Amino acid sequence: MTNDTLLYTVALNGYGTSYRRAIRSQEAYARRLGAEHVSVTKPFVKDPALAAWLKVPLLASALASPRKWVAYIDADCVVSEQAPDFRESITSGTVDVHMAEGRSGRVNSGVIFARNSEASRGYIDRVLATLTESVSLEDRAGLKYENGNFIYVDRTVSRADRLPLEWNNTFDPDLVDHIRHYTGDLRAGYQRSVLDTYLGKAQKIFARKPGPQPERRSREFVAALDDVTRRAIRLYPTIG
Repeated sequence: MTNDTLLYTVALNGYGTSYRRAIRSQEAYARRLGAEHVSVTKPFVKDPALAAWLKVPLLASALASPRKWVAYIDADCVVSEQAPDFRESITSGTVDVHMAEGRSGRVNSGVIFARNSEASRGYIDRVLATLTESVSLEDRAGLKYENGNFIYVDRTVSRADRLPLEWNNTFDPDLVDHIRHYTGDLRAGYQRSVLDTYLGKAQKIFARKPGPQPERRSREFVAALDDVTRRAIRLYPTIG
C-alpha cells in the first residue's frame, strides 16, 4: 500500500555525500511523521541545471500518485529535531503548493510542501511549461536554475501559498527554525566531516560549472530533463 506522504530530496553529483548530515535529519523527520523518504543520489549528470531541475518533474510524478502529501526538501537543508508535523501546521491554500520567501521577498523553491489536488498538479505543470518560455531578468536575477521559474509563475500566473520563514530559513542565523537551509550567507555555518567534504568535492569534478539562469531553456535541455527523470524513476520507483 502506498504511504500517503512522501518526503524526498535530490542530491546528485556529490551532494548526497557533502550534505549527508542534512539528509539524515530529513530521514529522521520522515520517520517521525510516518512518511516515506527517498534520497535521489543517482544518476550522475554533467549539467548541474539538470540536477537542480529534476526535483520538479519528480514532484509532478509523485503528485500523479494517490498520495495525499508530497514534500520536497533541498539536500542542504537540516530539519530540526523539534520540527512539528508540517501537515498539521499549515492550512489549506489557494494552489496547495506551499513555499517560504527568501531574503529578497521572492519564493524559494528549496522547500516545497504540496497537498495533492488538481490545483497543485496544475501549478507544478505550469512551472514545467515555463522551461522554454521567456523568463524575465527580474525573476531570474542572481539565480542559476529553476527558482527563477517558480518566481515567474508566482508573479505572473498564480501566487503560491506562503510558508512561515521557520519552514525554510535561508538567511536568519538567529531564527529558531524548523528547517535551516544552508544557502547564501548561511552556507558557511554548515558543518561536515573532512571525509564528506573531500568525497563530495571529488564527485563534483566531472560536472560543469553553473552559469546564470538563461532566459529560456532549449528543447534539447527539456529532452535531457525528460531522460534523466525517466532514469531516476527507474532507480527510485516509489516516487513515480
